[in-house]
Amino acid sequence: MEDNNCNLIDQKCRKHDPLALFRLPGANQICALINGKYEEVPSIEALEGKTGFVAAPFNCSGTSPLLLIQGEKEFFPLPSIVQTSDNSPTTLPPEQETEKLEYEKKFHLFKSAIDKGEFPKIVLSRMTKIACKESFSPLQTFLKACNQYSNSFIYLYSSPLTGIWLGCTPEILISRRGEEWQTVALAGTLTSENGVLPHWNQKNRTEQAHVASYIRTILEEQARQIQETGPGTIQAGRLCHLKTTFRFQLKQGASLSGLLRKLHPTPAVCGLPKQKAISFINRNEGYDRKWYSGFTGMLDSNGDIDIYVNLRCMEITDKELKLYAGGGLVAESEMEQEWTETTNKMGTILTLL
Repeated sequence: MEDNNCNLIDQKCRKHDPLALFRLPGANQICALINGKYEEVPSIEALEGKTGFVAAPFNCSGTSPLLLIQGEKEFFPLPSIVQTSDNSPTTLPPEQETEKLEYEKKFHLFKSAIDKGEFPKIVLSRMTKIACKESFSPLQTFLKACNQYSNSFIYLYSSPLTGIWLGCTPEILISRRGEEWQTVALAGTLTSENGVLPHWNQKNRTEQAHVASYIRTILEEQARQIQETGPGTIQAGRLCHLKTTFRFQLKQGASLSGLLRKLHPTPAVCGLPKQKAISFINRNEGYDRKWYSGFTGMLDSNGDIDIYVNLRCMEITDKELKLYAGGGLVAESEMEQEWTETTNKMGTILTLL
């Protein structure tokens, strides 16, 4: 990617021009929709038959719109750049202590609901802000992410509706190649020290099992020829997760929009029972998730689909970078461990800065 293209993309981002760049896991090229257009899509059902780069919020019926960016795709080879160290310590602002106290209050509120039997699992997330330097380049940060996180879906998009978002997510919501579809149950988080894979405790196994069970039930309604693999350990930077992969074909009469409506949001970002968990989160989490824990990716004109859950992400403004992270709470959850997990997840982005 030439320097003039790099400068052009950063300029377009700052003006909130509609554009989208992404790199699929394991790919050695970047796909870009730069000189395109955008539209607000009224519902998940209205995505049926459309093509383009989609960005959906956590609350699809809330104040944050469902966005579709359309345009001619361009491909660029992934440039080699100096990688940041993935083992460097994360640095968050001093306000973290105040944020931690607020998080602790919410943790006990959410955990109390679990202890009362209202939820077997519910997700508590948080957002933190760090100053954005004048020299900050969205594109260079995107390229660093592409080089550093080879197993993740890396994206950068902007629009007048959303502003600028960048993320590195390991979690497929829906992918399709030909007649074969795929989704995953990804949950449970531990760190990998010196490349050694973690031993999974019961808390993480329980958390992941709730997600897998929910997806299994949805696919029994919507799919046929279901093949389930896992759970097994995958790495995303220093973080490890438990993943179960589901490959399937859609039943006659089933559709992409119907599957999206059933799967989003999965228990990995929400909780169970689903609608009750969404309502509890909206009332008690204390902030608007916007596009964090929504979904994002490409609906291609050839029928290929690559849609991911929007995790390990940040919202970029002129003065601030807003980092988002969350974790699933179950009966075995402990406050300090959950706080550390969200900090480690924010480290995915912090190592790029």
